[in-house]
Amino acid sequence: LHGVLQGLIVRSSLELSMIEPAAQNYTAADGRRFDLLDFLQRDAHANQDFDQALQVDDAFHRLICTLAGFRDVWDIIYRASGQLDRVRRFSYERKGLPQEVEQEHRSIHDALRRADAGEARALMTRHLDDIGQVIETLRDTHPELVATEASAP
Repeated sequence: LHGVLQGLIVRSSLELSMIEPAAQNYTAADGRRFDLLDFLQRDAHANQDFDQALQVDDAFHRLICTLAGFRDVWDIIYRASGQLDRVRRFSYERKGLPQEVEQEHRSIHDALRRADAGEARALMTRHLDDIGQVIETLRDTHPELVATEASAP
């Protein structure tokens, strides 16, 4: 659990700082990239290919960092998010989650397209902050996978 929370702190801090420059730099070509990722995400979910869905999910977040002009920031986030990604992968099995992720990504994309950095940031904050519900679901479905260290907040 401590590793999950540490990954979330790194990811949230860095990724939320990418929103404003991403909104400022957004172009029509970026819109087509987001649309392709939306299609791939829906396809992965329709096929219940949760590994592919997670890869496309990561590509969405990496695109935001790239669009912001800091592509290497995604590499930092990725390296710090091992336990978080493990939890994210198991959470994809939760009924309704794939559609929820798709809608959240489309809403974030729409706010970026409109250059509404404030709305995009608020949407991204909600998108990243649902990890508490994900952990509870994982505890219910796979309790053997969640170890709580004494030092975990």
